[in-house]
Amino acid sequence: MKTNNVSYQIEYFIKNSSYKKVKGSNNIGLSENSVRSYRSLYRIWQDFELCNGDTIEMSEMNKDIIYKFIYWIVNVRKYSVNYQGQLLKQLKSICKEAEKGGEDVNAYYNYIESYKQRNSDRILITLNSVEIDQLKKIKELSFEL
Repeated sequence: MKTNNVSYQIEYFIKNSSYKKVKGSNNIGLSENSVRSYRSLYRIWQDFELCNGDTIEMSEMNKDIIYKFIYWIVNVRKYSVNYQGQLLKQLKSICKEAEKGGEDVNAYYNYIESYKQRNSDRILITLNSVEIDQLKKIKELSFEL
C-alpha cells in the first residue's frame, strides 16, 4: 500500500493526534472535536477521490488538484463558506505534517488559503420559546404553490 497518498496521510494524522502538540499551548493531544473534524475531512477527501476517479498522491497536490477540490466542496457538495475554509485549513495542516515527516509533498500546499464568511453576510435566525413551542405542536406541514 502506498503511504504517500492524501487519504493515508489524513488517517496517519488522526491516528497520531494524541501525540500532536497543540499550537499556542504546552498541551499535547488534539481535542476530540478537532479529531472528529479531521475524521470528517478524511471521509470528504475519500468522496472527492472517488468522484475524481483515483487516489491522489501528496506529490500531486498541485494548483489544479486544489482548485478541483475547492470547486467540488463549493459547487458539488455545497458546503457553507466557513466549512469550506475549515477543510482547506485542515488539508494544509495535513500537507505540512507530511512534509515535516519527510514525505514528498507538492510545494503548492503553501499557497492553500482558508477563508470564512464575512460577519456582515451572516444571517442568524433565532426563535423565542413561544415560537419553539408552536413548532413542536405542528403535526404535519402542508404547502400550497
